[in-house]
Amino acid sequence: MTSEIRKFAGEIRQGAPKLDLHGRDPHEIENQIDQFLHENYLKKELSVEIVYGIGRGVLSKVTRDFLKTHPLVEKAIDKGGSCIVILSE
Repeated sequence: MTSEIRKFAGEIRQGAPKLDLHGRDPHEIENQIDQFLHENYLKKELSVEIVYGIGRGVLSKVTRDFLKTHPLVEKAIDKGGSCIVILSE
């Protein structure tokens, strides 16, 4: 039950820490995302937002693929141009 509450809170949360990937090199964003997730996990954030834009989909694909296997990610919810990431407890 707690996990579902955390997911819902992460989805509706306003003002979550945000990482904007616009204009960044797709080959370098994994390290930036990893650092961002670790920093916010240590701050006890429940969720964060990662903005990758719509464009050709390169940044979104790299981001979503990376989040699927990241140990701090409980769930990533796509929001069309960005995603809300629920961090593990």
